[in-house]
Amino acid sequence: MKDKYIIIVDPYSSGALYADILKKNNIQPIAVLSSEKPPDVYSKSFIPNDYAITYYFDSYSEIELIHLLRKFDPIAILTGCESGVKIAELIAPKILPDRSNSAELAMSRWHKGEMNKAITNANLPNMKQICSNSITEIHEWIVFEKLQGKDLIIKPPASASTDSVTLVKNGVGWEAIFNKMIGVNNRLGRKNTSLMIQEFLTGKEYAVDVITYAGKHSICSICLYNKVQINGVIGIYESMRWLSLDFKDCEIIINYATNVLDALGIMFGVSHIEIMMTDDGPKLIEIGARPHGGGHPKYSKKAVGDSQIERIVQSYINGELSDKKYDLKCQMIVVFFICENDCYIFGLQKLEKLKKLDSFFDMRVNIKEGDEVNATSDLFSSLDLGFVVLSHTDTEVIKNDYLIVRSLEKEIYVDKNFARS
Repeated sequence: MKDKYIIIVDPYSSGALYADILKKNNIQPIAVLSSEKPPDVYSKSFIPNDYAITYYFDSYSEIELIHLLRKFDPIAILTGCESGVKIAELIAPKILPDRSNSAELAMSRWHKGEMNKAITNANLPNMKQICSNSITEIHEWIVFEKLQGKDLIIKPPASASTDSVTLVKNGVGWEAIFNKMIGVNNRLGRKNTSLMIQEFLTGKEYAVDVITYAGKHSICSICLYNKVQINGVIGIYESMRWLSLDFKDCEIIINYATNVLDALGIMFGVSHIEIMMTDDGPKLIEIGARPHGGGHPKYSKKAVGDSQIERIVQSYINGELSDKKYDLKCQMIVVFFICENDCYIFGLQKLEKLKKLDSFFDMRVNIKEGDEVNATSDLFSSLDLGFVVLSHTDTEVIKNDYLIVRSLEKEIYVDKNFARS
């Protein structure tokens, strides 16, 4: 029997989970890395031995690499994480033109400035925003949009995990923040040649995880984010909770999400869509044309019975969309560790008590006794600390256990300034 292959571009973070699923289905995974080595934030998740062969995009000309990959006659090209979206969108139409996304809109799936243009062109509700490298142009835009004195957001147009997302209160001093961020490399190793300036949205923020096959979309899970502001930094992940399909505005959120996918020319693959439900209706925060990160598919398996990476693989095997309405099997919440100040870690063994909680499901602790850690500033730094996953059929049990998590967590941080005094 001829071997079947699927190519995974940058199989990091949740994308690393593809390998086992493919092998269980007698499909050989091939890794294509967009750079010589994974970005530091993803390096621990890449396991070379999981792949039949690994290619490095920078080691070949584009033509050479495409020629090499065509020989495997792959049934799919999938993106593992955000750093791989650009390369996956580049090579897929040239290897699998009948199983790829719109080539004309490729940049809109990894560059937030182009994403904004595509959403605007599709006449979908959208936040006020501009992508620019010109302070003069941004000044004029702020005046035109009547945003003087309003809260603003500045962030890189091609990064992930709330990297450098900065709140500018009342719009005061945005120029200094802009000058500090422009021209520097972000956490994905890409230079910020321009920056996004956005109005500040308020409301409920949802994460919608979808698979798409032949232009048809299927919802795999919907989560509600709770984010907090610490030391002037917004978007700090506090928790994430899986939702059933009967919450208020569910239909509105789903319709908006699928319209966004269509506007960005997504015909195949998996997507992670972040949407703010505002008083004026749904508005796109951003979309990742890749799986929900941080190992999310593993937890979705418990919460809803399957995951987007399992369903997209099954879709390619069957040659049709693996479509079904998901059911919430149990209540589940991810509680992200948060460090409010620069600290030392002491008494880490106290967290072992969490394993005895009635709702305990999983825990990731990525710190060691005596470590120095900086105040949490984005999702990357949250994941550098770790998180606890709680799951139970009784929401009251989860609520009580959540409070215990937060209480114990505070006991392991020793403020650096306090330690020196």
